[in-house]
Amino acid sequence: MNSLYAGIDTLNAAPVLDDITQHEISALKTRFNLADAHTHQDQSDTQRMIVASLPELWYQAQNQTQYQSEQAFIHAFFTFHGQHHALKRHDEIYLVYAASIAMHITATYLRKQNMSVGLIEPCFDNLHDLLKHMEVPMSALDESLFTSSTEVYANLQKAAIGLDAIFLVDPNNPTGSSLFADGPDTFVEVARYCRDYNKLLILDFCFASFFKAAGRERVDAYAILDDIGTQYLVMEDTGKTWPLQDTKCATLMASQDINADIYSIVTSVLLNVSPFILNVVTRYIEDSKDDDFNSVRSVLDVNRRMARAGLEGRFLQYVEPMIDTSVAWFEILPTGINADELQAYLLQWDGTYCRANISTGASPKKASVTYVWRWHANRKNLRPPFRSSQRPWRTSMSDFDLPMIDATVFMGMHHADPGVREKSLGLFSRFYESSVQMNFAQIGICDAIIWKKSRALQDVYYPFMDVLHTDMAIQRQGCSEHILQRAATDTLLKGLPVEKKLLAAQVLEQEIPFYTHDPELLRLHVLQPFLQPFESPVRQPAFPEMLQRLYDQSSAMVIRNEDFEHVW
Repeated sequence: MNSLYAGIDTLNAAPVLDDITQHEISALKTRFNLADAHTHQDQSDTQRMIVASLPELWYQAQNQTQYQSEQAFIHAFFTFHGQHHALKRHDEIYLVYAASIAMHITATYLRKQNMSVGLIEPCFDNLHDLLKHMEVPMSALDESLFTSSTEVYANLQKAAIGLDAIFLVDPNNPTGSSLFADGPDTFVEVARYCRDYNKLLILDFCFASFFKAAGRERVDAYAILDDIGTQYLVMEDTGKTWPLQDTKCATLMASQDINADIYSIVTSVLLNVSPFILNVVTRYIEDSKDDDFNSVRSVLDVNRRMARAGLEGRFLQYVEPMIDTSVAWFEILPTGINADELQAYLLQWDGTYCRANISTGASPKKASVTYVWRWHANRKNLRPPFRSSQRPWRTSMSDFDLPMIDATVFMGMHHADPGVREKSLGLFSRFYESSVQMNFAQIGICDAIIWKKSRALQDVYYPFMDVLHTDMAIQRQGCSEHILQRAATDTLLKGLPVEKKLLAAQVLEQEIPFYTHDPELLRLHVLQPFLQPFESPVRQPAFPEMLQRLYDQSSAMVIRNEDFEHVW
């Protein structure tokens, strides 16, 4: 049967929702939320210092004018993003407390002017819904129209006939396409077309910070627009970038010729953004300037790698973006399955909520997940395991399964037996880029063994262990109710120590590849389908240069079989 609905309880399925925000509201209630691009990653060390200074920022806001708080934010944000030209009109950069408010103001202007708009497709945001509710006439402009700087002008001459405005998201959500991917030429041609044919160019730059996260500098778009003489509205945002718990600020700026009309709508919507919030966000911008955006880039790099390692395979294919953003775009490969089915399946299995095909007409064969989140807590989201009742789909989705290892494999890298040591090193070298997983009990066993060693040995060992866990992004797994019940009741696990029962039950429940050196587990009949052979020993060195140095230093730590005797 070529449908995931075979594994879905359709009687209790989630109701059909009208728009993206309704999906995101539903996702907020679930255990694992992969549906929105809001930032929930952990604070960096320096960002924790900002959180500790919140009282200071509060009193600073209380003791300065609203205008001072606004201008400090505006100058910090636009300078950080290299949009210096906009600062020539810094008093005409309008601040709102969410990008959706800027979009609502834009939609209001379009409706008042009776303008029709061409909206980029796909568009996984609430732009379509806002325009629809404001009854703004819409047409889709496929993003393929904008891929060539030498063809885009002619493409728009055909595709944008009869439109009053062109609405683009750059980089686009979720595909990462961008007019600036190969320099400013394509953007210049779009701006020139809009000037020549009297079109309003509306730009959503809410994901533009990811140019900087990718190590690139932004082109000064405002300078290009004003130099060409294009009529424009431009939105920017902070809510997709820093872990602000939604204490964010967005900006809206209009070309000089329509500024008065936009200002009158802005002032009808709100008076100001909280000066306290402005001070907090300004401090985060300054922090990213100081650390060269590393606090954002590092979590993106780790989670992007985990998303690909955990999801890409025979079932899903990662769609390479022009610009890496916080959103991953996966194409469903098997025929007869669409994103709505996959979304419903994941939601009912373990409460994972990913976003499906909600846009102006997006392909039903694609789905997206976001990966700016607390990655220590949420990496488990990326690999939906499948129980035996859904076994027909396990064959198609087996690439989701990261292998499970136990303490004997992790500690085996320092084992006195060179055969064990080489097998463990070979495994970690093989899976260094794609990662492995361990349960909490097995991690605890590793610590229990190390804590029995001298302080001097601990000091040379832990730097290697800590860096390996972080750089390899080893997934840490707890136990579900199903696992606990199976460990307690499965007669095939009778006689095992409790920690081994839990480990075996986890492998059996999730049906995942398993590596161990433990003789008792290797002999366990019920585990045989999941036990994996170690491949040929790895050639030295096993790790990247810095980590290899730490490993070499840690080799003073030697583990023997008897070290495990009092920790099981």
